[in-house]
Amino acid sequence: MFYLKEIRLTRGMSRIELARRVGLTENAIYLYETQKRKPDYEMLLKLAGALNCTVSDIVGDSQNADLSEELGGAPLTEGDRILFRASRNATEEDKKRAAAFLEAIRKI
Repeated sequence: MFYLKEIRLTRGMSRIELARRVGLTENAIYLYETQKRKPDYEMLLKLAGALNCTVSDIVGDSQNADLSEELGGAPLTEGDRILFRASRNATEEDKKRAAAFLEAIRKI
């Protein structure tokens, strides 16, 4: 599945505005939304940045669904996405320390 249009509309953004933000034409955005053209990964990153979402949100990555299920079926919140993005370049040790820190905060 491809959710570019749905995300764009949720953000209240026009095709023209999204196109300007990523350096494309309105028609190019239309072609992506109708899946008549597929963006490369670099463009997916630009689109995700412009829409303040993840590439997985746009392409409907099944791992996103798995994570949502792990969260009790709740949709991912903006906070979940922020934490996920922040952890992408962290080492495993850093991730464990961050998780321990969050657990400590919850106990306060």
